[in-house]
Amino acid sequence: RMYWLDGVELPRGIAWTLGAMRIAAILGLVIFFVNPEKRTEKRLVKTSRVPILFDTSSSMGIRDRSATEPNPPSRMEQVSALFADGQVVERLRRDHDVSILKFDAASRPTEIATLGRIESKTDDSGASALAVSRAEQWRGRARLGALIAVGGLLFGGIASLVRMRNRTAQRGEGLAWSTFVGVVAAVGGYALLAFAHLQEPTVSPWGLLTGSLAPPTADAAAEQEEDSPAGEADPTAESEENWLAGVTTPEGEATRLGDALRQVVNQERGGPAAAIVVVTDGRRNAGSEPDVAVAAAREAGIPLIVLGAGSAEPLRNASVAEISVPRRVFPSDKFQVRGLIRSSNLGGQSVRVRLISVDEGRTEAEQVEAEATVDLMPDDSPVPVSFDVSRAEEGRRIYELRIDPTADDFDPTDDSRQAIVEVIQRQNRVLLIAGGPTRDYQFLRNQLFRDPEVTLDVWLQSAVEGVAQESDQLLDEFPATRAELFEYDCIVAFDPDWRKLDADACRLLESWVAEQGGGLVIIAGPVFTPEWTRSSRGEEGLELIRRLYPVSFFAQGTGSIRVGRFGGERPFPLEFTREGSAAEFLWLGESAEANEAIWKDFEGVYGYYAVNEAKPGGTIYALFSDPSTEFDGRLPIYMAGQLYGAGRVFFQASGEMWRLREVDVTAFERYYTRLIRWASQGRLLRDSTRGVLLVDRQQCWIGDRIEVQAMLRDAQDRPLAASQVEATVLLPDRTTRQLTLTALADGVRAGTFTGQLAVGDPGDYRISLLVPDSPESEVLTVELRADIPDLERDRAERNDPLLRQLAERTDGVALLPLPRTSADPELTAALEGIGRNDLESYLPGTPDEAFTRALMAWLLGGITAVLCLEWTTRRLHRLA
Repeated sequence: RMYWLDGVELPRGIAWTLGAMRIAAILGLVIFFVNPEKRTEKRLVKTSRVPILFDTSSSMGIRDRSATEPNPPSRMEQVSALFADGQVVERLRRDHDVSILKFDAASRPTEIATLGRIESKTDDSGASALAVSRAEQWRGRARLGALIAVGGLLFGGIASLVRMRNRTAQRGEGLAWSTFVGVVAAVGGYALLAFAHLQEPTVSPWGLLTGSLAPPTADAAAEQEEDSPAGEADPTAESEENWLAGVTTPEGEATRLGDALRQVVNQERGGPAAAIVVVTDGRRNAGSEPDVAVAAAREAGIPLIVLGAGSAEPLRNASVAEISVPRRVFPSDKFQVRGLIRSSNLGGQSVRVRLISVDEGRTEAEQVEAEATVDLMPDDSPVPVSFDVSRAEEGRRIYELRIDPTADDFDPTDDSRQAIVEVIQRQNRVLLIAGGPTRDYQFLRNQLFRDPEVTLDVWLQSAVEGVAQESDQLLDEFPATRAELFEYDCIVAFDPDWRKLDADACRLLESWVAEQGGGLVIIAGPVFTPEWTRSSRGEEGLELIRRLYPVSFFAQGTGSIRVGRFGGERPFPLEFTREGSAAEFLWLGESAEANEAIWKDFEGVYGYYAVNEAKPGGTIYALFSDPSTEFDGRLPIYMAGQLYGAGRVFFQASGEMWRLREVDVTAFERYYTRLIRWASQGRLLRDSTRGVLLVDRQQCWIGDRIEVQAMLRDAQDRPLAASQVEATVLLPDRTTRQLTLTALADGVRAGTFTGQLAVGDPGDYRISLLVPDSPESEVLTVELRADIPDLERDRAERNDPLLRQLAERTDGVALLPLPRTSADPELTAALEGIGRNDLESYLPGTPDEAFTRALMAWLLGGITAVLCLEWTTRRLHRLA
């Protein structure tokens, strides 16, 4: 009504023009509120993928020696050279996403990096061409609409201006209708242009009018790249540079090829995997067979591209697999160096084995201690070898077992192995305890007192005041403090009366053996042993003493049990067990044959104290051989021993070793000297009274993490209060590095510090720790050996039959041997033969966002334009 009243005094054409423009604006708003949508299919694309599996097991570090290449690169170094220039991966990335994975002993492969496809400038050319084709169909309509709109605006504008200059009614009415026609034509042309553009909103309106409908050119893409913010790096750039370092370190102790393939195939099944590239030597020594994974890959249509590293020729090798020596010995003591010779494909041949020694400081030339010829087994089983040696001079000496390598030995680095023996000159402090002056006690007391290498203290429990005993110090009671007791290396007790020790003294004795590595030799007797063993259970001190013994006693009140016998009509020889015959500390001769001859000449002993059985972990060395003394089908135990914590305990059922003097005057001395030194080993191996340094194992594989533990005490013999301590590790290449040991956080074991050592190279490691605030600069040391796993060395040649099977059964390609360069024609053909496997899917009924944006833009432009024209027309005709 308002517009009707406004136009009463205006020419009818102008009134209709104003009404038409207002109606057009209202129609635009109506369309906006109706919100029309164009639904279209949404295209989803999963890019084609190619996983690359790298074998990082220890066998990839093997160097395949040959006559033509005496010093070739290792298998892993060949792999690194092939992938170093990045061309192999770049070639794959032209059509596929590439994921980098490694596998060895773990059940699942480890993903190192994911590298996206290098986008081609024509990747979207198909979609662009479709849009251009549709736009071509509407180009004529769009141009017609544009022409109509521009012509209508010009026609209407000119008519309005002419009418304003000519006020005559007739001409004014005609020009007014001309204005109306021009405005309607302009609005209609605008609507036609908008409708044409909305048919394909991805093409610009200007492209519709001018005909420039081609997709963006490479130059435009380059300009767009240049316009991107500076400093924004490609998100895959870092991965491309660093992924190779993550797959070129051979460290796994086994190869789970089947498990790795199965895991990757299961992950990629049903996805866009175009192929799987496997870089390996084909050694499968752990996990499942590859057959299951191959069948799954074939079913899923995923070919395997196999790159075989290494040589297919049988690898021949002889190696020193093990060397064993005592850590510390006394001067001139004979000790044994044992070794294990392992071979591969050398059955029936012989190798020369030499034992070489040199001072640790290497101030002298190498010395050949002994040598022997070893015949290798046809089945490649290991062959033991041993040498008896001794050393008079003090100091640390390196002993090395070395074999002369064969001509085709593929790994000369394992032809020798070293161990260090420390020859120390120190007095052995011995405490002799006796319930009474038995013959064994008297002979041993005199022997030790005359020995310049022994400091002897004596506590004769039956002695009266003022009695004289040959000793450095005569005690009238058991040492009462830790400082007094912990000075001793070994305690030899002849039929002791343990009831004379209170609970505190028994706890001190148990702590000395378990924590300080003390050696305890106990000889049973007929007087006090039956008395204290029959004491009622529950006495804390005696319970600790019973715990120290390597044997258990019969329960009190067992009626059928005899306490043994002491004395008799005739002696019976000792019957040594297999462990006893092998125990060198019980040898009375310099060799096993001489020892057997002396014990055979020994008539034996008359008596024994009966015990029930050896404790778990205890070792029986000898039995009393009288068959009439059998109980429950077992001969009585005469000698037994056990490791108790850090110390050693030895039990002897009677004190009759003095009878050995009838066979050989020196046999008695050799027996007790070696027995005391064996029992004192725990003290001999200790570097300090204020701590001990331990590792969870002294033989390990490369790649292992070794737990290192130190238990330390301060100068006041209390647990060391510190947050951490620093240890030094001597590496196989003779360089050093620091290892931090931190205090346990739980506070349960005060003074205990732990850390982990990562073992990366084969060879010998020595860990040293300076005891904090030690006035003597005491250093704790422990040594360990890291080896390449035997699984990875056994039959280590490239497994061509398996690798060919992987490729052939999946319609893939096996490149054997490994291509030397990325430009290899066979490698290029194999990579280019991997077809692109993009997976496309469509989501129907998805709103077309481009259409909605274009519609809103055309509505906003049209409503604004007609309102602007309406306002201009009203002002020209002097309306409010």
